Amino acid sequence: MNRDPTDTVASKTSNLIRKSGLPEEMMGRMHPGAPAPPRLYGLPKIHKEGAPLRPIVSAINSPTYNLAKVLSSLMAPLRWTM
Repeated sequence: MNRDPTDTVASKTSNLIRKSGLPEEMMGRMHPGAPAPPRLYGLPKIHKEGAPLRPIVSAINSPTYNLAKVLSSLMAPLRWTM
């Protein structure tokens, strides 16, 4: 990539939230605060030959993190359990 798309994603996320028509208090919880790009790191699989890495993506503080948290809490009652 030539440049970091974090600011573009944060701007688009804010615009979509603003146009959603949701209550102000809910929209305030969804807006990205100080967005940072998601972090990718690897954890070694020590039980395998050569210890290959298992990729992990941490989305904390990413532009869509707060939106995902709110949507997850809203959709939690809709999950069905076995």
